[in-house]
Amino acid sequence: MTDERYAIPTTRLAEAQSARAPVWRSRYDGPLTGLPSQIAPSGSLPAFHGTDAMGIWPGGDGVTGRMHDTWGAFVTTGRPGATGLPAWPTYSREQRPTMIFDARGSRIENDPDAERRRAWEDRDWQFGTWFAFEGLS
Repeated sequence: MTDERYAIPTTRLAEAQSARAPVWRSRYDGPLTGLPSQIAPSGSLPAFHGTDAMGIWPGGDGVTGRMHDTWGAFVTTGRPGATGLPAWPTYSREQRPTMIFDARGSRIENDPDAERRRAWEDRDWQFGTWFAFEGLS
């Protein structure tokens, strides 16, 4: 579901938009920490859709602070950036540079998850819900 709903449509959008305007792509790898042991026996979980919001909006220390500063710079200057980030090239289909935000720091990876991306090449699907409510059309 991650690929079908988020990763592949985002990749395709970045590819299409980067042919017309600058695009910078990022990925938040978490982790989510401080969780109760009933939810995460190890105390943390990997990131998933939407978990970057706690860094983007309120900010904080470490990875959340870097994300907050990066988004703030993008909103005010039109270019993402923050103190301590490596050089962040614009997205291109050839390299697919992606800023990875995680607890170890921030880094650029070219074409992360390339194998998964290639598995979806030449595949199209109809978006829709994967559930139905009885009596609703």
